[in-house]
Amino acid sequence: MRIWIFLALGFLAGCTGSQTPQSGKQDPGAALAGAKGCTACHSLNGQPGVGPSFKGLYGKQETLTDGTTVIVDDAYLTESIKTPLAKVVRGYTPAMPALPLTDEELAGLITFIKSLK
Repeated sequence: MRIWIFLALGFLAGCTGSQTPQSGKQDPGAALAGAKGCTACHSLNGQPGVGPSFKGLYGKQETLTDGTTVIVDDAYLTESIKTPLAKVVRGYTPAMPALPLTDEELAGLITFIKSLK
C-alpha cells in the first residue's frame, strides 16, 4: 500500500514539471515528461529513482529481471512506455503505469530522452 501512495504522490509531483529543464522555449518532449509525471520516477540528472534516470539512458545496455539484456533504443522505449511490465530493468519494481500517448507524443518523449546524454 505504501508504494502505491508513494507512486501517486510522485506522479502528482511530476505533474509540476519540477525536474524539467528550464530554458527560453521548452522542448515539447520535456514538457510532456513533466506533464505526464515521468519525472516523478525518472530523474534527468543521472540519479536512479523509482525508475532508471533518463540521463544517459538511450543507447545504454540494461539487464532485465529475467537476466537478459537489451539496448535502450527507440523500439525498447516504445515498448516500455506502451507496455511497461513487458521488460523490467533489474533492480527496479514493476510499478510504471502504461501511458496513453499519441504517436507524436511518444516520438517527442523518445527524442527528449535521446537528448539527455
